[in-house]
Amino acid sequence: MNTGIKKTFANWLRASLKWLVISLLFALSVVSCTINKPTFPVGIFPKESPKIPEPDAAAAQVPAGYKVEVFMKDLIWPSSIDFDESGNVYVSEAGYVYGDPSAPAKILRITPNGQITRYAEGFNGPITDILWHKGQLYVSHRGKISIVASNGGVQDIVTGLPSHGDHFNNQMTIGPDGKLYFGQG
Repeated sequence: MNTGIKKTFANWLRASLKWLVISLLFALSVVSCTINKPTFPVGIFPKESPKIPEPDAAAAQVPAGYKVEVFMKDLIWPSSIDFDESGNVYVSEAGYVYGDPSAPAKILRITPNGQITRYAEGFNGPITDILWHKGQLYVSHRGKISIVASNGGVQDIVTGLPSHGDHFNNQMTIGPDGKLYFGQG
């Protein structure tokens, strides 16, 4: 066989094999994307909340003269606590970030005599902070700052905050100037 023909054939064969290998790698990458399915059904949540060990006040280490007591238990992701002028305690349960119905974001009120009621709900989880100020409960939750009326109704006062991934709006305070300040991110 002529050496020129051999070189041409060898070049053609190399180029053909190169494209064949590239095509096979592409096909394998596409097939591997369709083979791997999620290990859990998308959009389906657990029917019950995770089990959390019983609180143990004796396990807490505090300086001499201080005492730890269990105030509440069986909460789902408690995130904040605050008090009003009448001695009521407000506790927020953060709620699951993506709307898990078994763990809704809500606020509980505990009266001085120990009565527990669901004070407000319907928030975009997670609730990251609550703040009682001058007769109003402020709530920082995903993308919003809201006020809870005395009847439990929720009024948004700040909306459209960037709250993607783990970077939510969070803690709030009232400054010496009387304005509301909050963290973002």
